[in-house]
Amino acid sequence: ASKLTRVNIEEMVKMHEAGDNQETIAKQFNIKRNSVSTIFHQKSWKHSSAKVDPSTLGHKGENNSRARLSRNDVNTIKQQYGEKSYGQLAKEYNVSRSTIAALIKGRSWV
Repeated sequence: ASKLTRVNIEEMVKMHEAGDNQETIAKQFNIKRNSVSTIFHQKSWKHSSAKVDPSTLGHKGENNSRARLSRNDVNTIKQQYGEKSYGQLAKEYNVSRSTIAALIKGRSWV
């Protein structure tokens, strides 16, 4: 039998819409984050009328539970780029050069 009910799924979708990340939602319902992802991507609970807008599942920026940078950090990095190299910024913010490059080129945090 499932631990979750239809009402739980509806609550999870509301939490997601309010800005809670999947890790937070998983803890609230005492399930694994992967289970939340499976529900939100409609690989389970397909019959539920509570649906997550697929465009909100990108996990970019602070919504990614593994994010190391805040929105403020990103804005500061973008301002400092030109004065500082990818390598200098990466070292300062404890991320990889490719992370800095992706954010400067608009491939992440868009």
